[in-house]
Amino acid sequence: MGKRKDWGLSFFVKFLFILVVAVIFVSCERKTKGDDKNVIIKDNPKAYTKWEEVFSDHKIIKFKGLSEEDELVDVRGFAINSRGEYIFKDARKWKLYYFDKKRSFVKQIGRKGQGPGEYLVPINPCFDLKDNLYIRDEGKYKIIIYSYPGYNYKREFSLKDPFINFFISPDNKIIATAPYTSDNYVIHKYDMNGKMISSAFMPDDIPLKKFITVFSAFRISELSDKTGFLYIFPNKYKIYQYDYNLKLVKTYTAEKETKYFPFKGHFPYGETPYGLTKKNQKWWESKFAPTYAAAINNRYFFVRLLKYKKYNSEDSFINIHTFNGKTIAKGVRIPFKGYIRYVKDGYVYVVEADRVDEKTGDVVPQVIHRYRFRL
Repeated sequence: MGKRKDWGLSFFVKFLFILVVAVIFVSCERKTKGDDKNVIIKDNPKAYTKWEEVFSDHKIIKFKGLSEEDELVDVRGFAINSRGEYIFKDARKWKLYYFDKKRSFVKQIGRKGQGPGEYLVPINPCFDLKDNLYIRDEGKYKIIIYSYPGYNYKREFSLKDPFINFFISPDNKIIATAPYTSDNYVIHKYDMNGKMISSAFMPDDIPLKKFITVFSAFRISELSDKTGFLYIFPNKYKIYQYDYNLKLVKTYTAEKETKYFPFKGHFPYGETPYGLTKKNQKWWESKFAPTYAAAINNRYFFVRLLKYKKYNSEDSFINIHTFNGKTIAKGVRIPFKGYIRYVKDGYVYVVEADRVDEKTGDVVPQVIHRYRFRL
């Protein structure tokens, strides 16, 4: 009788032990799967890199047919359709220019005004899968659509929320980043009548959100394989990958919060980028901010860092990472004063700011450079 009790007790203890192990295993498995969504970007002290080491095949993209008064002086909106044709927005003249794939001027799209197809403050030209053109008019809070071919006016509709950046998803919806909305979320999805479908990402620091709006830092970038997009909120080195339904897929977090400051000449008190003291690290944290993340191809993405001097941007450079969290280049400085305005098929398009010729005193219009990513 005693042996039966001992056997039963032993069986119960073994069963309980197996049950506990199973629970721990399942718990660990769930934790591991959850942790897979957070990719730590490993720092690489040897990754300080010059521009020409990661970009090659430099070409100045020249455009033909513009009159002297229509020379490009402040290109900010930049888009290339699937046929290799170009759309530019000049922010000083508030004009939209259309060039064919041979970079010859075709026409100005729309014009400034209040009527149908006209705009006051056009921003962010982009295309859908049929190469129809979409423009956000920040002056009228409307989306204006111009149909391909010819980019003639098709229709427009109101969108009550202002936003900085948007694109058209493969399911023909608008995905946008909005600095000021009633729900305080930053990323929104709309249908083609302007109705909000869903929202994502509510930042804790609302005052910072409003401050960053000044720098138009709410940019989103589609992945090269068209499965979703990247977004970075410019207060921490954290990149968020979403699918088109605004579901968070992965988060990329920097191993160190130093933001990889690159150049000795920028550092106070003669310090180098290879060893910041605690005393000066906080100083750099307050001066630099990540403002834009974009996929170069299916394996690599870059993060742009911007240095602030009061309310003006003073300098910018990029870091390049793999999607599995490896840093392959950091502190990559553009070889002139300018910004990466567009990325497509492994090429980056950099707009060099207009400048004054030191010899003649004349204003040299903006120049558009194209580089191919080496890796």
